[in-house]
Amino acid sequence: MDEEVLSNIPAKPHVAGKEELSPYIDYVGSALLERWKELEPAFNKLIAMGQIPAGDEATAGMFAENIRMANKLIDAIEILHRKEKAPYWDGGKQWDAWKSSIVSQIDVRLASLRAILSDFASRKRATEGVFAGREVARGIYGSVATTKLLWSYEVTDMSKVPRKYLKLDEDAIKQVMRERYVGTDRPRRKIPGIEWVQKTQLAVS
Repeated sequence: MDEEVLSNIPAKPHVAGKEELSPYIDYVGSALLERWKELEPAFNKLIAMGQIPAGDEATAGMFAENIRMANKLIDAIEILHRKEKAPYWDGGKQWDAWKSSIVSQIDVRLASLRAILSDFASRKRATEGVFAGREVARGIYGSVATTKLLWSYEVTDMSKVPRKYLKLDEDAIKQVMRERYVGTDRPRRKIPGIEWVQKTQLAVS
């Protein structure tokens, strides 16, 4: 290979290995890790209380403050994580796109090839009595095609299917929940067999 051809070959991008990346992560994340080490003893002390005495607003306030600090620390960790991971993530997505662009084209042709060969196998089985597991075709380089019997299922009557085999479509239910009454925030629409219930959730900001 001559020098001109070699000069046109793109250099492989550097990707840090585990041995190289680990100390870098430790260094960049050290301040946030130290912050957690400062907060952890106080968290453990509050958790050990098990319960806030009735009327003890000061202690309840301490819980709220510590939850707020924990949320802010998690936010900072996630920001750093996104920033540092972005180059690896973006590079991975480029590779995914490249793979998909080729594999999707191959898959379309492969499906057609399989369909045609399956039709041949079906006709051969009908005329020659070739049963499951028997050879249908052999390529000159050693490939062997055989027939298989696979079990699957089709729903013939949904009303007869035992409930334990049915699964709720949670995404569809949540989509219905997005339509709310102004003021009460209660979902507008009803779904038979499902009741809208209110739950209390603690929010700390």
